[in-house]
Amino acid sequence: MSKTQISTLSDGIHAVGGVVGLRVSKQGHKIRYLMRWTRHGVRHDYYLPRDISLTEARKLGAECRYQLDRGEDPRVEHKRREVEAIEKLHKLDAQKSVYLKTFRNVAVEWFEYQRSINAWANNEKGERTAYLRLRKHVYPLIGNRVIQELGVEDAVKVLTPVWKSKNSADKIYQLLRRIFEFAIIKKYYVGVNPIDKRGSLGVLLQPLTLQRTAGENMAALPYERVPDLMCALLNNGTNSALAVAFSILTASRFRAVRLSEWSECELDGEIPLWRIPPEHDKNKGRGIRHIPLSPQALVILQKMKPRKHDKSSFIFPSVRGLALCDSVPSTLFRSMSADQVLAGQDPWVDPLMLDSDGNPKVATQHGTARASFKSWAKSDRLGNFGKYSEELIEACLLHSIRKRYNGAYDRSTFDLARYQLFCSWGEYCFSRLGE
Repeated sequence: MSKTQISTLSDGIHAVGGVVGLRVSKQGHKIRYLMRWTRHGVRHDYYLPRDISLTEARKLGAECRYQLDRGEDPRVEHKRREVEAIEKLHKLDAQKSVYLKTFRNVAVEWFEYQRSINAWANNEKGERTAYLRLRKHVYPLIGNRVIQELGVEDAVKVLTPVWKSKNSADKIYQLLRRIFEFAIIKKYYVGVNPIDKRGSLGVLLQPLTLQRTAGENMAALPYERVPDLMCALLNNGTNSALAVAFSILTASRFRAVRLSEWSECELDGEIPLWRIPPEHDKNKGRGIRHIPLSPQALVILQKMKPRKHDKSSFIFPSVRGLALCDSVPSTLFRSMSADQVLAGQDPWVDPLMLDSDGNPKVATQHGTARASFKSWAKSDRLGNFGKYSEELIEACLLHSIRKRYNGAYDRSTFDLARYQLFCSWGEYCFSRLGE
C-alpha cells in the first residue's frame, strides 16, 4: 500500500502491508500507524509515534515485528528508551547554571526527590509527562532564571499561553506550585509562594479564566448509549475493559480504580463498600471517601477474582501484575470506537463536542463515568429529575457537599441513599445485557 492509497481509504483501521501486523488508523485527515498482534488470546495495539512517514512506519514496524518474534513486547523497549533519554536530559540540565539555583536546577532536584520517595510508583507516564511539560512550556521562559528572582508576573508569563486549555494549564500550575513549595522548604526561595491562585496570581489570571469554554470538559458518551457501551465492555472482557466498566458503575475517577486493591473492599457488610485511600483520590482528606457497591459492581469484582494474580494485590492488574497505566481508558475507547466503525455501527463519541476537524470527539472514561452518570441522575425524560437531590448526586461523585441534609440523614441512612442510587444506576447500565 502506498501513501496515495492510504489517503483514499475510508475511516477505520486497515492493514498496510510490508510488515505483518502493521496497520493504519484513519479518521478524517488524521493518519496514525500502529502495530497489532495477538498473544495468549489477547489483542494488543501499539501506536507508533505521530507524524511519521509510511517509510518510517514500516521501519519501526519491522523492528517491532523482530521483537515480537523473539517473544518480547515492543512497548516495554520503547518505555526503556524513553527513560534513558529523560535521564540523559536530566544530566544535561543539571550541568547548566551550576553556580546559581536557577528554576531548572531546583526542578531537577525536585524530580530527584520525587524519585527518592517513589512518588512516580504505579504511574509510568507521570515523570515523563511532567518533565516534558516543563521543557515545552516553562524552561524556555524561566528555566535559566534564578528562582529567587521570580515572582507573580513571571508566573503569569508562563501560564498565560496555556491558560485557555484547562487541563494542560491546571497540570502546569500544580507542577509549578509544587516545585516552588519544594524551593521554599529547601530555602532556595524566600517569601510567599508566587504560584497560588488564591492570591494575586488568581486576580491576574481571572480574565483568562472567564474565557474558558464548556468545550474544555471531558468528552462524555450520552447516557442513553451507556447500556450499549457496558455490553461492549463486558464482551471485551479484558482487565482494562472491566476496570472502565467498574469506574462507570461507581462514577469514579480512573486513578482510584486502577490503583484499587482487594484490601480496600468490605464486601460482607449490609452495604458492600469500596474505601478509597486519600493518596488515590483527587480531594485528599475531604468528605466521604468510600463508595457503596451495587450488585452490578459486585459482578465486575466477581469476574476479576478468578483472574487475580498470585503476586498482585490490585483488583485490575496489568498483564505483568502491576497497576494499569493511566492511558488505558483513552486507548481502549479509541480502539473500541474504531471497531464500531469497522462494524458499520456508531462510534463511542460525544456528539456535542467536536475536534478541530469538526468531527465528534471520542468519549472519555472520566466524562462517561461522571458526567454521563450525573446527566442520567438528573434526566427529566427518565423521571429522575427531582427524584435525586443535587447533594446526593454530588456525594456519589465524592464532591464536597455544600450543605447538610438538615439532619434528615445520619451517616448510615446517607450511605443507604447513595447505595440505592448506585443500584438504580447499575440496573440502568446493565439493562441491555442478554438482549
